[in-house]
Amino acid sequence: MELAKKQDYLEFYKEEIEYRKLMMYPPVGSLLGIQITGSDETRVTKLSKVLAGLIDTSKVNGDIQKIGPANASLSKKCDMYRRVIYVKSMDYANLIYIKDMIEEEIEKYRLSDENVMFDFNPMDGF
Repeated sequence: MELAKKQDYLEFYKEEIEYRKLMMYPPVGSLLGIQITGSDETRVTKLSKVLAGLIDTSKVNGDIQKIGPANASLSKKCDMYRRVIYVKSMDYANLIYIKDMIEEEIEKYRLSDENVMFDFNPMDGF
């Protein structure tokens, strides 16, 4: 923040990019947000844990970091419960692979009430 106050924007930018490398944030790394919603809290929680387990066992090329499942910033909205999982990777292809794998798994179960949404490099935090 000191650099911003001094208006040394070039140095501030360099420092910000180093921070983003460390945290694997865009544009250096990529982030996939997975939001699970439904009217039954128990089913939403169970599904979010199943999907997190799939991510843990996925075979991706390179490192990924999973955060969650956790309550979304608004855990209940319009009578719908919401859970979120974030996955970070330096390789965007890993996130595509994880999204595709989860979509295939969801098709197997033909979920009726639960919805799963994906957001690459989300800006709003769900």
